[in-house]
Amino acid sequence: MECMAAHHRCEGRGREHAEATRHLRSAWHLDHFQRDLSGAGLSVGTAELDRYAAETALDVLAAERRIVFAMHNTHLRRTPVEHEGAFGLFPAGYHLAEALGDDYVAIAATSIGGRAVEGALTPDGLETREVPLPPLEPDCIETAFTGDAPLTIAALGPEFGAYRKVRTEGDFMAAPIFRAFNAIACVPTTTT
Repeated sequence: MECMAAHHRCEGRGREHAEATRHLRSAWHLDHFQRDLSGAGLSVGTAELDRYAAETALDVLAAERRIVFAMHNTHLRRTPVEHEGAFGLFPAGYHLAEALGDDYVAIAATSIGGRAVEGALTPDGLETREVPLPPLEPDCIETAFTGDAPLTIAALGPEFGAYRKVRTEGDFMAAPIFRAFNAIACVPTTTT
């Protein structure tokens, strides 16, 4: 596909060829991701998914003035995900922040309580289920939000450095909150 790009551009099919190449590249990334989930591939977690998501967002941004890139907080964060694996887990937000600098604004979405959808690997694939959110932990960013406003958004500054966790599905994710996100949007309750 890559070596035929010039030929297709000369034939007036450059745009169509570029789109087909993007689709093929997405299948390649998805194949790596699925192989990892099944235990048959390189153990790179969501690195393939995140890299492709960032590439796609940057492709769209090349034609648009701005975009809203909506993904799970883990994938939006600007910093690598801490884990014990052999490979680094660099979320889409990390790649976007590298490419866009301060033009990439990561806004985490969270809630004080309620319910969430959580994914679990089974022999048949990825299963989703509804789970109640656990009580707040002392060092989670959600404890910074008080009151019953329907939505609160906080721009993050150094004073938020003491918070070390944010909700992720039905649990909390450790993260350097001040560096990982530019802002937090919090609602009192989420439902599925």
